[in-house]
Amino acid sequence: MKIINKLMAAVFMLLLIFSIGCQSTSSKFLGKTAVPELIVPLPGQANGEIWEAPDLLLRYNYSENGKSFVIDGELEMAQRYRAIFDKLIRAEVYLLFLDSESTVLSTVSLLSLLNEETEDRFTFRKKADIPLNAVSFSFAYEGFAAESVDRKRNSIDFWLHPK
Repeated sequence: MKIINKLMAAVFMLLLIFSIGCQSTSSKFLGKTAVPELIVPLPGQANGEIWEAPDLLLRYNYSENGKSFVIDGELEMAQRYRAIFDKLIRAEVYLLFLDSESTVLSTVSLLSLLNEETEDRFTFRKKADIPLNAVSFSFAYEGFAAESVDRKRNSIDFWLHPK
């Protein structure tokens, strides 16, 4: 009986940890203003689009139909990261829905990475609801790259957030 109770407690803890880790990021960056040069207008759809920021490049396709938004594509780190750093220790890329003043209405986690090679390309696909009053979208990101996993060598934090 004690083993069953311990097992049930362990399962409960794992479910609790999992549910905390899966919380919505919809309020992250809420009210901040996106970088004007990196904003993509809604509505519509596009194939083969490129969003290039100082640290990374996104190649993507998207479609929008009323309240539904679907995006898929591929991320690669900028050449300077691939040349200097071996490991992408962590990275998070966000999809931002914006109003007519480029203010963030909602944030969706697009891609989360842990202990990857900077040379790799990373695919993503996400379906999201478009918030009321959204007229455009953009991206934000944050991460940490290093020459090796032990982090004792050359390393860098990188990010692009709305202000």
